[in-house]
Amino acid sequence: METEWVLRSAFSYKRDAIAAGLTRLAGLRGVKLEQPAVVYQAIEWLREGMDFADALHLASADGCEALLSFDAKLAKTAKRLGTIPVVAP
Repeated sequence: METEWVLRSAFSYKRDAIAAGLTRLAGLRGVKLEQPAVVYQAIEWLREGMDFADALHLASADGCEALLSFDAKLAKTAKRLGTIPVVAP
């Protein structure tokens, strides 16, 4: 999550470049992901317009009925992408 934030905010990389870079990084022989399926899902949702931190949280909630959040934009994006529901006030 921090890597994405630095690439976006400090170096002004665009969404597609970040997604491609994270995918390549995750595929390196010496890199081990704690939850590969979660990370790859989050990268896909990043490509589709979701904030990466939100995507990681939502992908981690797989199997839950819903994710509670104060982020109305996340709820709208999650609905558009057909993820588990995000309930926002």
